[in-house]
Amino acid sequence: MFIFEGNYTDTKPNQNTYMKKYLFRITLLTLMVMSSSLFAQNWVEMMKNPEVNFYDVQKAFNKYYVKKERQVERMKRRQSKKAGEGVHQEEIEVPGFAQYKRWEWFMLPRIGAKGERFDPSLPFRENQKYKAQMELRMQGTGH
Repeated sequence: MFIFEGNYTDTKPNQNTYMKKYLFRITLLTLMVMSSSLFAQNWVEMMKNPEVNFYDVQKAFNKYYVKKERQVERMKRRQSKKAGEGVHQEEIEVPGFAQYKRWEWFMLPRIGAKGERFDPSLPFRENQKYKAQMELRMQGTGH
C-alpha cells in the first residue's frame, strides 16, 4: 500500500507533454523552413516595388541565388552520375538569374547613393504635367 503514496503521475512520463513538445518543435521547424522559402522568393516582389531599396533587393537575390545554385548543382550531379557524365559549371542555371541581372543592369545607374530607386512612372507623369502646362499657355496666348 505504500507504493501508491505520493503523486504517481509525477514519476511517470506524461505522453501529452511529449506530444506537445514534439508538435511545438515540428511547428517551429515548419515556420523556419517556410519563412526562409518565402524570403527566397520575396526578391521578385521586392524587385517590383519601387519603394524597396535596391541594395535590399540585391541582398535578397544573392541569398536566393546561393541557395538555389547549390540545389541545382546537386540535382545536376545526380543526373550526371546516372548518365555517367561530368557536370560543367556552364550547365548550372538558376531560375530567374537572367531576368534579375537585366533588372540590376538597368537599375544600377538609376539609383541614389543609398540605394533609393526611382518610380518608373515618374517620367510619364512629369511629361503629362508638362503637356498640361503647355496647353494652358497655348490657350492663354490664343494659339
